[in-house]
Amino acid sequence: MPTFMAAHPQLELEVSSTDRQFDLVQEGFDCVLRIGPVGDETLIARPLGSCAW
Repeated sequence: MPTFMAAHPQLELEVSSTDRQFDLVQEGFDCVLRIGPVGDETLIARPLGSCAW
């Protein structure tokens, strides 16, 4: 992470971890990594991989 942040000094990064469902836009999130179904079809989602439970 330090190398990435050094390469992008104007980027502000805030990391949060929760299992609650919330409105991403209303709470001001620009990017989210989520495990499981998207649930909200109005969001733009891209699969990054798979996870075996």
